[in-house]
Amino acid sequence: MVFRLGWTNHVPTRKSPFMRLSPGDLKCGKHYRPVLQVFESSTPRQNLVQNSAIHQDFPLVLTRLIRLLARPFVNEVADTERGGFPMLSSRRGLVAFVLFLSSICYGPGAFAVEFADPVQYPVGAPSGVVIADFDGDGKLDLAVANGGAGNVSIFFGNGDGTFQAATSFDAGVSPAALSKGDFNNDGKPDLAVFQPGDTNTLASGAMSVLLGKGDGSFQSPKITMLTVATDMAVADFDLDHKSDVAVADYDSNSGNTRILVLIGKGDGTFQSPTQGATVQSTISGEGVRYLALADFNDDGKPDLGVQVIGGARILLGNGDGTFQAKPVATVASGFVALSVEAAEDLNADGKMDLVVHSLLFFASSGEGQRSRQDHISVFLGNGDGTLQPEQIVAGSFWRKSNLFAPPVGSQIYSPVFADYNGDGTLDLAVWRTTFSSTFHTSQGFEIDLGKADGTFSNAGISFPYSTNAARIGATADLNGDQLGDLIVSDLLNNAAVVVLNTSPASGTDLGIIAASAGPEPVGLGANLQYKADVLNEGPGDATAVTFRDTLPSNVTFVSATATQGSCTRLNQVVTCNIGSLASAFDATVTIVVTPTATGTITNAMGVSATEVDLAPANNSATQDSTVVRQFTLTVATSGTGSGTVTSNPARINCPSACSTLFNEGTVVALTATAAGDSTFTNWSGACSGTDACSVTMNSDQSVTATFAVNPDFSLSAAAASPASVAAGHSATSTVAINSTHGFNGEVQFTCSVDPLPVLAPACSLSPTSATPAANGSATSTLTITTTAPTAALAAPVAGGWLYALWLPIVGMAWAGMGLAPKIVRKRILAAVTLCFALAGGTLFQVACGGSMPPHTTGGTPPGTYTVTVTGTSGSTQHFTNVMITVN
Repeated sequence: MVFRLGWTNHVPTRKSPFMRLSPGDLKCGKHYRPVLQVFESSTPRQNLVQNSAIHQDFPLVLTRLIRLLARPFVNEVADTERGGFPMLSSRRGLVAFVLFLSSICYGPGAFAVEFADPVQYPVGAPSGVVIADFDGDGKLDLAVANGGAGNVSIFFGNGDGTFQAATSFDAGVSPAALSKGDFNNDGKPDLAVFQPGDTNTLASGAMSVLLGKGDGSFQSPKITMLTVATDMAVADFDLDHKSDVAVADYDSNSGNTRILVLIGKGDGTFQSPTQGATVQSTISGEGVRYLALADFNDDGKPDLGVQVIGGARILLGNGDGTFQAKPVATVASGFVALSVEAAEDLNADGKMDLVVHSLLFFASSGEGQRSRQDHISVFLGNGDGTLQPEQIVAGSFWRKSNLFAPPVGSQIYSPVFADYNGDGTLDLAVWRTTFSSTFHTSQGFEIDLGKADGTFSNAGISFPYSTNAARIGATADLNGDQLGDLIVSDLLNNAAVVVLNTSPASGTDLGIIAASAGPEPVGLGANLQYKADVLNEGPGDATAVTFRDTLPSNVTFVSATATQGSCTRLNQVVTCNIGSLASAFDATVTIVVTPTATGTITNAMGVSATEVDLAPANNSATQDSTVVRQFTLTVATSGTGSGTVTSNPARINCPSACSTLFNEGTVVALTATAAGDSTFTNWSGACSGTDACSVTMNSDQSVTATFAVNPDFSLSAAAASPASVAAGHSATSTVAINSTHGFNGEVQFTCSVDPLPVLAPACSLSPTSATPAANGSATSTLTITTTAPTAALAAPVAGGWLYALWLPIVGMAWAGMGLAPKIVRKRILAAVTLCFALAGGTLFQVACGGSMPPHTTGGTPPGTYTVTVTGTSGSTQHFTNVMITVN
């Protein structure tokens, strides 16, 4: 049995969680308090006195110590292994120790989740961390890949979370990631050092294997060149007891990712890569993880969780270096899977689950990324390689107003899982960087406590860190206290930073993690809301949890609700009986009141449970609110036109909402927006002119916005006269413009015809412009003309060949008649004369046109036509139509 005595100076805030004195410091000031515990075999078993109540039960402490005085001392040793506390122990397991203090002082206790000051170990540009026992002494060591130096640093562990100075070994490549394995089946841990390829330039990647000698040293690296590899995972994929490597390889031809498997030969070299699977994956870049290793169907064969477009999927290993693809599990709509971060059993059902980091960003053309939203999501495994729907367990968001503006918001990175509060359930740690509008950033890690169902506490516990170029590199129990510690990769200081978990091993820590009052300031008579998030940080469960809120005296109670349990009010005290809160569970209480007097009012809230609290300092919170008078702002619209008036702060939207209350001193900016046919002319009342209107609410105020209808004109046309014409005739119409609201501008006239066949009607206006008097009118004449058809005789037949044939025939005929007898000549002459008369008549008829009909050409086609007249004055245009029919 061991007694431990020590003091802590934990300041009751999480803003500086790393600031504390040495646990062995025996000073006693206002931030110190004695911690007295009983242990058996140097393992915490039971608090002799609960830390938060030692001042109440100190007589009981003395009584127990006196009873122990009768037991003999055997040996006394000092043990500072667990933080430097003076300790007394006995070989027989019995010890008595009496402490007399002339005065005892008390301060806040340790929170349920606590971390010691970070300890830096120098390296060169840390890019990967592996934790293993490299020298075989049973103590965990660190291997850190140094991207800048091209080597690997080994830190031998002392077993208490501290490490010896680094010994470095040539990595053979420029390392960006690190994995451990046993590549030669000698039972000694080896290292695989990964240098990724470049998906933009298609530069090849490389991997080197450092075979471990078992004493913390390594053989010379064996280098294997890869193609455009982007990630790797080490496992025995063919079940021959020698580590193999799966590589995510970018295929430049398809843009997809091939899963290549390099089967180990047993000497640190590999067979030629074989393609185990192909997946669609388009995200690449620094920090992207494509592969997560686990046995997702519990068949003893290593499987892979892989990043794909829109989510992730499981590749079930066949035990020979090939895989079976299971269905894709999708992330939220619009989000893109960035990385598969981890494979863990987060709901303790014996089935491996997958953790995915996804993002949604908005980019402006030419301005780059303007906003980004990140999700850390859990996909619970079904034990057969399929995954349940997404559960978002952490998130962040930032935005920029323009390219050169600083981002405002936060971004999360590097999720890891371990038990950080000692309740036996995996918790989530993420790195969060917070951006402000002044380019200032703050950063640190955040713990979200696990609920053993794959979800985590709504309220995170934050721990700041000093530099802005750091990420969580790894997590493990480095000192054997069953609590997860963290290794931070600090690129600014070129250090591997060890942050030991110093959380208590037992007890319960209830805390009001988030408390708020709003709005601030609040107007007299308006609703004021108090809100508190009560979280059980564990490690033990809390029972009979009670939340009490003492309201200010000058408020009127409106309502009180809790997400668990019920609330009642007695006078100015609100009591919410929340009931039991298991470790990592929380409840939110919301109280609404109405202030009845101006000035500063203070609300006080607190939470308690049956169990004595480990850290009562975070069990209470207060909120100060400033109550100010309220004044009425009334807005009206007037004039011949129409429009709206809106305000910033956004409470006025007139004409629908024209009067509301604003807090005293509020500066209200009013904006007048005219309707499409109107123009804003001026303000009146508390504002005047046409400039921006800002009203300071130190009294009731009224403002009127005046709108005038824009000057305009109407356009009309009389029916065509005549409405129907024959081709070749014309028609007219009188076009009139009429001024409205004082319009007296020049109007230009144009016209067009539809449809537009060949020889379509033509239109013209005279005059082509007109200027009406204000509220008067003006006219123009529209003339529509058509084209008449034209007729011509048919062209004579080209008969030259007939003459060429007829004349020789005539000649021969006369010659023949001269040789015939006289009686015959008379008969032939009569016949030939008749034939010549007929033929001549025919030929002359053809030559002169004879009776051939004339040919008709041109003219406007018949039909109905639409003539559109346009009147234009500046940006104002009006139209009117005139119809005409052509017969």
